[in-house]
Amino acid sequence: MEYTDKQRFIDTELKQLWPKWEWTEATLRVWYAVLNDYSLENAQSAIEQVYSSGLRFQAQLVAEFKKKVKVLLAGTVKKESAKPILLYSLKRPNHRPVGFYIGGLGQTPPEDRIMREAEEMRAKSDFTYGDECVIIRNFDNERVPF
Repeated sequence: MEYTDKQRFIDTELKQLWPKWEWTEATLRVWYAVLNDYSLENAQSAIEQVYSSGLRFQAQLVAEFKKKVKVLLAGTVKKESAKPILLYSLKRPNHRPVGFYIGGLGQTPPEDRIMREAEEMRAKSDFTYGDECVIIRNFDNERVPF
């Protein structure tokens, strides 16, 4: 989910469904991290189910949300969409590229998350092997949004 969608979801769904709860900066950071893995539509459907279940304690909200969205995704993921998707590769000088995949989610993560993880892996590889890697975006994969 993109950052603006996360903001809108938190403001229009979470804070309005549970207006008396205290939404601290730490709580919001957790929610921003949790929402990385889901689309806005799946998040909205899952939070509606959580709300209708009568949840009373804020500490249980994230766990219940994850359970509901997992059930939703399990029902919508088809076998072909659960196959691994090549997101990016790292290429070291004089070596073959090493691909990094994601599988089983049924949807491609947002581009900012993919590139953040690619940069983290590139930095680890540069540190470990001492040479400079380059990130190769996999344009031929239609499921990757860039």
